[in-house]
Amino acid sequence: MKITPKRRSFSLWATALIAAFGMATVLPGGTPARAEGELPRIQIGEVGMAMSNPSVSEERNSQTFHDFDCIYGGIGTDTKSLSSVYNGAFDDWSASNESWINLKPGQKTNKWSYLTHGQPVYGEYQHQCPPRMYVENQSAIGVQPNNPGSVTLGETFLLGKIRHRNNDLWVSEGPTGQDILWFHGDFQINIAGKTDSFPWDQWETYNTCAQKVDPDQRHCSDDILQIKKNHSEQIFLDQNGVRYFLNIWGFVPALADGSCPADPGLTRPRTKFITTESRDSNACIYASFNQQRSIRLAKTVTHGPGINEQNEIPAFNLSAEAENTVFDSYKTWQLRPQSYGPAGTVTSPNNDRFTYTVGMGESYATEDKLPTSRFGSWQLTDITCTDRDGDNVPIPQEAKDLAARRLDLNALGAAKTGAEQELTCTFHNHLAAPPKLAEGTLKIQKTLNDENQGLKNPNQEFTVNYRCETTATPGLVMPQPAVPLSGSVKITTQKPALIEHLPAGAKCSFNESEPRAQWLKDENYHWEAPQITPQQVQVAAGKTVAITVNNRIRYEKPIPPSFPIQIQKLGSQGPLKGAQFTIHADQNGKIGEPLKAQLQVQANGATFISEPLQSEQHYWLKETQAPFGHRLLAQAVRFEVTQSGIKIDAPKPAPAAGNTLQIDSFQSVKVNPKNPFQIQVTDSEIGELPKAGALGNWPYAMAALGLALSALIVQKNQKKTQPKNHQ
Repeated sequence: MKITPKRRSFSLWATALIAAFGMATVLPGGTPARAEGELPRIQIGEVGMAMSNPSVSEERNSQTFHDFDCIYGGIGTDTKSLSSVYNGAFDDWSASNESWINLKPGQKTNKWSYLTHGQPVYGEYQHQCPPRMYVENQSAIGVQPNNPGSVTLGETFLLGKIRHRNNDLWVSEGPTGQDILWFHGDFQINIAGKTDSFPWDQWETYNTCAQKVDPDQRHCSDDILQIKKNHSEQIFLDQNGVRYFLNIWGFVPALADGSCPADPGLTRPRTKFITTESRDSNACIYASFNQQRSIRLAKTVTHGPGINEQNEIPAFNLSAEAENTVFDSYKTWQLRPQSYGPAGTVTSPNNDRFTYTVGMGESYATEDKLPTSRFGSWQLTDITCTDRDGDNVPIPQEAKDLAARRLDLNALGAAKTGAEQELTCTFHNHLAAPPKLAEGTLKIQKTLNDENQGLKNPNQEFTVNYRCETTATPGLVMPQPAVPLSGSVKITTQKPALIEHLPAGAKCSFNESEPRAQWLKDENYHWEAPQITPQQVQVAAGKTVAITVNNRIRYEKPIPPSFPIQIQKLGSQGPLKGAQFTIHADQNGKIGEPLKAQLQVQANGATFISEPLQSEQHYWLKETQAPFGHRLLAQAVRFEVTQSGIKIDAPKPAPAAGNTLQIDSFQSVKVNPKNPFQIQVTDSEIGELPKAGALGNWPYAMAALGLALSALIVQKNQKKTQPKNHQ
């Protein structure tokens, strides 16, 4: 556990180590080696353990140092140092510095072989290096052996215990100025006189942190020790000429009273020891003696009737993998037999064997995806194995999965002799001629929806693309059909396309290459997306399946241009001011609502200009106010705006011809001959003054006045001659 004077929070660089550290901590697994069957118990002699080779570093894989961070080694009890034999500040590590604890069968001990480091936060030597190993307040890692006396081959047993006194430390800086956060060392294990080292790394996390760095942590400040090796090539037991090697299954938390569970319940190795800050943590170390077997792979091929012996044999890819070490092991080979039959068998090199541990994790030999052949289909028909002497090795039926092209090596069990530890397993493949396939036909036909006759050429060719897929037997390439399984065809409305000799059961889909705009008469015609019915079909044996590709040509009538029109009010003496007009929409030949567009009166006060009116449409003109002394236009006038000008509608029978509508003897509506977009509304005045040199209307007016006066005189005389009424 690390504490800085500033209580530094979890550093960002540590986050980057999460992925790398997590990858290393995932250990492959499997079932304990009991899968080997009933094997005897063997006496193992003396068992010893010692801590060894301590160092620290700033990062996990950076340069290590023993003369930084107060490193010591020695013997201690659960809570107290008993001896200190190594001081990293002065000594390079050597085997003489190892503090061994050795137990004979049946012996017990309360002592631990320790490595310690760090400046304590509490105790007698606060914020300084103690003069010797200080289990009491330094961070202390210890191991303690256990001697079961005898073990059953292939079964787990208690090898010993590990202890971490996770005391608080002040952070020390390394030679580059970064914090020292990693503590390294080895477990030294001796069984029956054979010794091996098992290196480990411990991440001393900060006390103050924001997030976990490992999914197995309970708190982000938990320290993490991980063993880097779990298989020994040096420690082994012999039984009938077969060697059984030591494998460490990892760490299981001790029970509350400090004892170890009888059954660790391990199904895969557990290489991490995670401890809580400011506490003592104990874990139990379990191991087993397992047999190793090695394998090399071979390939033999045969063929069925109708296959030419001279046909080229492809290369086959095979692999072997094991999940029984700290890092998964994996090996691949590519094997190409030179001929058909046993004589052409090819085998991977004897010096390129794959080794796996029996009963510890999962191990497989696998043939990858079978190659394809235009001559037929490849199948895996059998897997056989022989030992080092060439004798057949029985394979349990459950160990072979021909469909998955896989051999379960763990299911082969343990070798009974030394020769059986070295296997050669042959994958047998057979090339079968393709079966006679049933065939069917596709008929692709064209229909058009072209109500406005927009297509220039009624025999225009369209391109339809098809793609068919089969679900053939793995490794089989379909025989070459009369047409490709994908391609294009040309069709017209009168000439469909037939695609024959397609394999029955093939599923086919279609799309049409986009028709071209230049096939249409003008820009007012447009292609719509094709409708393909059905969009996917399955080829039926001996039948013709029809597919219809329909295209619709949409016609969009062009919008005619718009023009502003003029309206001019005229009297007998020229333009008149004071008139007002409205323009109305046409509703099936009747006057409709007035248009929202306003008429703008011009400077002379007698001429009005409208906003642009769409041509090729009818409108109505209505006068809403007449100039003083004049009448309103007696009726609304219907007119049409064309691209060449205005046409005034004449009622039937027409009072006047052309673009003039004579309303009566005083009113008329016409199109200005000099301006085809101007309507002139003429209205003669009432009581118009005579022009110079003419009588005008005065004689008529005077005659009318005389008649009126005569009528008044006659009426008065009649009143005088009438008799009075009597009472």
